[in-house]
Amino acid sequence: MGLADFPCLKVVDLLNSPVTGCIIGEDSMLPTDFPQLEVLKVLNSSVTGDLRRLQARHFPKLHTLDFDHHCGVAGYRNFERIVDAAEIIQLLYPLKKRSPSLFKTDDCDEENRWRAHRWHLFANSPDRYESVPKKTSPPFSVVFVQAGPRLGWQWVNNDWNNTSGCEVNWLDPEPCEESDDYARYVDELKIIQQRINVYAGFYGPPKEEEYKRVCVDFEPDFGHHSDEEEDDEDDLSRYYDSEYHSDY
Repeated sequence: MGLADFPCLKVVDLLNSPVTGCIIGEDSMLPTDFPQLEVLKVLNSSVTGDLRRLQARHFPKLHTLDFDHHCGVAGYRNFERIVDAAEIIQLLYPLKKRSPSLFKTDDCDEENRWRAHRWHLFANSPDRYESVPKKTSPPFSVVFVQAGPRLGWQWVNNDWNNTSGCEVNWLDPEPCEESDDYARYVDELKIIQQRINVYAGFYGPPKEEEYKRVCVDFEPDFGHHSDEEEDDEDDLSRYYDSEYHSDY
């Protein structure tokens, strides 16, 4: 018997599992019409798949999705070229819109402090270049961002103490000023914009020469912050915190 024989499953949690094969995508062992599936986690297991094949109609109750670097699931953690990022985000956008808890952004529980999910440009990608020592690193990661009801995505770097992001590529229109969500949108947009400094004006990673140029006048501040600044950093972590992965 296989997973397909249990259509009422709510949780599929494979940890150190001997199961192999495709978990998502064409010829998947897990049919996408499972009506009750809420959680899909595969850790330290040799399964494969392609997350980009998931559509908003698949797994209608799915709210938690996690694959670690041992899994060969395309579209979940890494991409080969800079141009691939927009395609991945566009394909996953309907799924994210349907289930906001997937690919966590800033809309996290204050107590649990969920960390934003990031996609990284492969370390051996021909589009990569070296960071300038003691300067901000290049923005080679992608994350969903959200201000009020408005969803978008953004290129960011991975400097723990000084995360910088490019301009937001918005996927949704700006909410109407008369709407109930507009005030929240404006407040959360300000928080996002605080991180658009070094890469202001860029909607994606700059060319290497442009990156070196913007580094010339930038001095990262890793020193002491006032209480007010530390409060701001707590808010900002909701948008940009992420885990480093061993495959990055």
